[in-house]
Amino acid sequence: MAALLALVARHPGWGFWKYYYRLRKDGLVVNHKRVWRLYQAQHLQRGRRRPRRR
Repeated sequence: MAALLALVARHPGWGFWKYYYRLRKDGLVVNHKRVWRLYQAQHLQRGRRRPRRR
């Protein structure tokens, strides 16, 4: 949990999957479903970008 929150504080624009892969790269072996559950519990979801009107 602390590692996830540290990543979010350092890179607020990233999405869930980028956080998950970075945690794996940093050596934390954790299931993506567990990371998603923690991600949702902290209300870190970002809204979808709206397409630009041309």
